[in-house]
Amino acid sequence: MRALQVLALILAVAAPSAALGRADRPLTGDGLVAAIASDQAWCAGWREADQSCEEVVFLEAAENLVSQTRRYRIYEGADFEMVVRNTAKIEAGKLCWTYRFAEMEVAFLEAGVRAAPEQAAAMTVVLRETMADLEGKVACEAFSRDETTGEIAAAATLDGERAPEFDSRFRLLAPDTRVKLRGVFEDKPEPTTT
Repeated sequence: MRALQVLALILAVAAPSAALGRADRPLTGDGLVAAIASDQAWCAGWREADQSCEEVVFLEAAENLVSQTRRYRIYEGADFEMVVRNTAKIEAGKLCWTYRFAEMEVAFLEAGVRAAPEQAAAMTVVLRETMADLEGKVACEAFSRDETTGEIAAAATLDGERAPEFDSRFRLLAPDTRVKLRGVFEDKPEPTTT
């Protein structure tokens, strides 16, 4: 059950990662809109070794509304993904939304096609239950750009209180980049003793 709670945290805002660095410059609302308009994929949890992401986010802005589409691979070694869509608003330079499970579109893909309805329904029920404590909370992300790397850091709040467990760091990738998603729950080799 602990694994599902971790997944719920990731779904609500983003995959946990490094805190804001010293070289980060806050993005204003206009800066955020410009970053979104660049039509790049936002890769959270970039790992150089295999050039993979924990999560990939696609953003589209229209007026002060932003459509977010987040993709996750559930387990390493299994071609099972989750896609979550919701709409946020740009408020005072932050991206904010009220968490309501019923307003999110959640889809599960197996080998690139929609998972069997009974499998998707079971996963949806588990997600709803594990994320129930987030229902009705206002989630916001304030963004900064690293002047050296160009990466964008997101500092999260829930109902106005800092929530560093939801902070993310994104590498922006060209739209035609083939993104490798790694599993949210990676199989770790068992330590050996000699």
